[in-house]
Amino acid sequence: VKTRDPHLDRFAADVDLSITSVKGSLDIPLHPGKSSIMIAGRRTFYDILSQVFGKGETELVNFYSTNLLWIFKPNRKNNFRMHIFSEGDYMGLKEHDVSLKLSEVKKSQKGASLNWTHGFSEKTTNSITFWYSTYVADLVEEKRVPDNLSYRYEFRAPLHDVGFKNTLNWEMDQHWRLSGGVEYGFHHFDSGRFQGDEEGAHFSHMSYKKLMAQEISTFASGKWSSGPMQLEVGLRNNIYSTDKKTFIA
Repeated sequence: VKTRDPHLDRFAADVDLSITSVKGSLDIPLHPGKSSIMIAGRRTFYDILSQVFGKGETELVNFYSTNLLWIFKPNRKNNFRMHIFSEGDYMGLKEHDVSLKLSEVKKSQKGASLNWTHGFSEKTTNSITFWYSTYVADLVEEKRVPDNLSYRYEFRAPLHDVGFKNTLNWEMDQHWRLSGGVEYGFHHFDSGRFQGDEEGAHFSHMSYKKLMAQEISTFASGKWSSGPMQLEVGLRNNIYSTDKKTFIA
């Protein structure tokens, strides 16, 4: 996940408010010219507007995101960057007359990354990034009808990722730029759980077992440019394996 860098030499703040959303950011210098942090966020209002003006049914839709970015440039050759974020979206339809009908999907993701870019020379740099993220999807279907069928079904599927990526860049001359590196990722899929109730009777069971997977990639690319013309070619090899005797290359 990428966003703009915070200002290194001054405080800055902005807020943008509209009928459907609000967003804002705050830049706080920690060491003039070398270190600063930025806090930013956004939230939509579609769900609130639907609840106020909806009749008989409500469309529940919203999106939110929060970001914390820290950068540190101790000298010309080194650049550190840490990013922490949380974001999610919600989509649902709720009918509320004599009965209740609800269908909704909730998705959320949280993560953090740390990057170090080192310049060996004016033409050669190396960048390494470590990251962690977690992703959750929740599905809900509910129906409540007086003296009739009533049920609620819920499904939850969490996923966790951790990994690193190292990239070496070399500008040969004003026309050619070469890059290559390696990337590794470890994925942990928690057991998917399906639960809820039917006519007051609760149930819960696993829809699939835990799954662990890992992948390793090597990649290389070359880019040639001359005036308005550019040509880029790349090659990537990816090996993916799981603990369930699955192998993909």
